[in-house]
Amino acid sequence: MAPERIICLRHAEEPDEKRFPDDGPGLDERGRESKRSLTARGWRRARALAATMLCGTLPDDAVARTRLFVPDYDDGFDRHRSYETLLPLAERLGLEIEHPCEKDQPGKLAKLLRSASGVAVVCWQHENLELLVSQLTGDDNVAWPQGRFDLIWLLLARGETYDLTPVEQPARSG
Repeated sequence: MAPERIICLRHAEEPDEKRFPDDGPGLDERGRESKRSLTARGWRRARALAATMLCGTLPDDAVARTRLFVPDYDDGFDRHRSYETLLPLAERLGLEIEHPCEKDQPGKLAKLLRSASGVAVVCWQHENLELLVSQLTGDDNVAWPQGRFDLIWLLLARGETYDLTPVEQPARSG
């Protein structure tokens, strides 16, 4: 039984002096500088996503049936931007963040999701989100808009596939 709803999002803002010169460095959850972590803007977005239950895409009545997924980078470092983006939501809901496969294994993740139930929240790198969503929807023309951190892809089950609805995050999220 596949999830009735899959919520996909890209990790929040990362350090990028060219695109976000005023954002400063990446900071881990303790405030230590880290190139693998979110910027202050990214942390604000992550907290806003948790506060709004992913902009209303995660219904309150689904929390007990929800699983959170991020990639396993297989480098001993489990606190990366995707993890940090879901951390405030996981803390709010009392859920564990799972990392069942590596970032470049969207086929393995799709197979796992199809065998799950309830609601799945997937925070991944956008390139592999495209591949994952293509497999789940059957649409080969899925493309994450370049440079966007303020988007959620809501997938609702329709038989054996999913319908994709893009959801814009409010401007104040970041």
